[in-house]
Amino acid sequence: MAKEFERENDRFQIINPGKGKHVNMIGDVLSIYLSKNETNGTLSILEDRIYPGGGPPSHIQTREFEGFYILEGELDFNIDGQKVTAKTGTVINIPPNVVHNFKNNTNSIVRMLVIISPAGLEKMFEEVGTEIPNGDYDRNISNYSPPSIEEKKRLLEISKKYGVQILE
Repeated sequence: MAKEFERENDRFQIINPGKGKHVNMIGDVLSIYLSKNETNGTLSILEDRIYPGGGPPSHIQTREFEGFYILEGELDFNIDGQKVTAKTGTVINIPPNVVHNFKNNTNSIVRMLVIISPAGLEKMFEEVGTEIPNGDYDRNISNYSPPSIEEKKRLLEISKKYGVQILE
């Protein structure tokens, strides 16, 4: 996934544009640029493309801090009962054990940088979602469609293993 360089027992990576691992996760596309394996478990860096109508159900992560930076567009967040409209340039940090979700209520795809610490939650996205080949991730899904009953069941089952509680 990443091109690695060595320097006195340290590694650093360069991920070129469009590279990484791209996953269709219940209608949204997550591009995983850095995962647990590349960062010694310290953090994960992803880009999330949230299609109109898309976004995760209300949930709680019991282990991770989750940072969001809106790159393009506008998302409606519900964080511990507080509604927040996050526009381009907004940063949101959610610690463990806080109920949250977000939804794209616009007619455009929203792009968001996601930083997760400690790393590992990206493995849940890989396990629940379907991998999209490099280069196809922007063309593969044209519109959001609600998750099927099977996808919801799969998410509910797998999320427990990662310390995530789905509340919807």
